[in-house]
Amino acid sequence: MKPVYSVGALLRYIKASYEQDEQLRAILVKGEISNFTAHRSGHYYFSLKDTSGRISCVMFASYVRKLNIKLEEGMKVIVHASLSMYEATGSTQLYVTGVQADGIGDLFLRFEQLKRQLREEGLFDDAHKKKLPLYPMDIAIITAKEGAAIHDIMTTMNKRWPIAKISLYPSLVQGEGAALNLMERLLQADEAGHDLIILARGGGSLEDLWCFNDERLARLIYDLKTVIVTGVGHESDTTLVDYVADQRFATPTAAVAHSVPDLREVKEQLEAMRKYLYERIWTRLRHAHSELLLIKRFRYFDQPMLLLHDEEMRFAMQERRFLETRQRFYKQRETLQKRSAQFAYLSSRCMKKEEQALLTKRHTLLSHIQEKLKITKNTMEKQIALLDAYNPLAVLKRGYAIVSDEEGIIRSIRDVHDKDRLSIRLQDGRIQVEVVNQEESK
Repeated sequence: MKPVYSVGALLRYIKASYEQDEQLRAILVKGEISNFTAHRSGHYYFSLKDTSGRISCVMFASYVRKLNIKLEEGMKVIVHASLSMYEATGSTQLYVTGVQADGIGDLFLRFEQLKRQLREEGLFDDAHKKKLPLYPMDIAIITAKEGAAIHDIMTTMNKRWPIAKISLYPSLVQGEGAALNLMERLLQADEAGHDLIILARGGGSLEDLWCFNDERLARLIYDLKTVIVTGVGHESDTTLVDYVADQRFATPTAAVAHSVPDLREVKEQLEAMRKYLYERIWTRLRHAHSELLLIKRFRYFDQPMLLLHDEEMRFAMQERRFLETRQRFYKQRETLQKRSAQFAYLSSRCMKKEEQALLTKRHTLLSHIQEKLKITKNTMEKQIALLDAYNPLAVLKRGYAIVSDEEGIIRSIRDVHDKDRLSIRLQDGRIQVEVVNQEESK
C-alpha cells in the first residue's frame, strides 16, 4: 500500500530532495528580471523569466551587499543560486548568491565550466602549491613592457627589496595571441632558474582579462618548477591563473609587496639578531670567565705537588690492598690443598667399600639367576613331555591314521558315501582313496 502524505510532509520531502541534489546546490540560471522589489530589510525579491517560463528568486541582504552591479527591472542577468522550496506557500524558488550581467554571460559560463573542470582534476589543490622563498634574490617579472602594472611593480620593488636581480619578460596581456605569448615567456623564465616568477596585469573587463583564463596557460602554470605568484586585475577580478598559481594577490602591487621582504625590516631583524648574538656571546664569556676564576682558586694550581702526593697516597693504598689480597690468596690455596687431600682419601675409602658391596650383590644375584633358570628348565621339560604325549603325530607313529575330506576330518562312517574321495594322513605321508563300500561296526 502506498504511503499517504500530509501536505506539510510532502512539502518537506520535496524540499529535502532539492537540497540533497548536488546539481541543484550551485547552478547558473540565465533570464530577465521582473517584479523586482528591494525590501527595506535589505533583501531583494524578484522573478527570473524567459520566453518559456518564470521562477521566483530571493537574494538575502548579506549577498546583496557584495553586488558590484545595480539590479533593475528588465535587466538580463545570470544568477548564481541554489534551488529550494518555501514550505509556507509550497512555491519553488531560487536562493541567489550572486548576479552577473548577461552582456558577458557566455564568457562567464565558459569560465565557470572550465574552473569546475580544473578544480575536479585537482589543479587548485593546496597540496600542489609551492612555498614562497623567504629571500628571493632572482625574480622574473612577466607583464606588459609598458603600463601601470610594470611601473607599480618596479616602484614597489625598489622601495621594498632593491637588492634583488629583476628580469623582465615583456608579453602581451590582452587580445589575440596573448595567451600563447604568456606561455612562451613563462617557459623561458622557468628554464632560466629564477627564485620567483611574478605574473601581473592591471585591471580590466572580463574580455580584457580573458587570456588569463586560457586552459593551456593554466595547465602550464600548474606544471612549472619555479614558484609563481599572480597579481592580475583588481580586488574583484579572479582568473584561472590565480587558482593554479602558488600564491594569488589582488593587484600587481600586492603581489610584489607580499612576495618579497622589506629591506628595512630585514636590516632591523639582522640588527636585532646581531645584538642578541652579541649579548649571548658576552654572557657566555662572562660565565666562562667566572668558571675559570673558580678553577684558578683550586688548590692544585697553587700547590701542584699536592696532586702527585695524592696519587702517591692512592698508589700506596692500592699496593697495600694488593699485598693483603695476595696473602689471603695463599692462605685460601693452602686450605684448598688440604681439603683436596682429605677428599681424595675419603673418596678412596668410599670406593673400596662400594666395590665390596657391589661384588657381594653380584654374587647373590648370580645365585638367584641360576636357581631361577634351573626351576624354569625343569618346568619346560615337563611341558614338552606333556606336549609330546598329546601330539597327533605321535599317535600316527603307533599305526593310527587321520581321514579327511574337503569339508574336514571324518569322525563317523555316516559322514562318507560311495565314491567320495578321501585323504588318509599317515606318519610319513598321505594317501588319496575313493570309497567303494561302507560297513558299520556292530
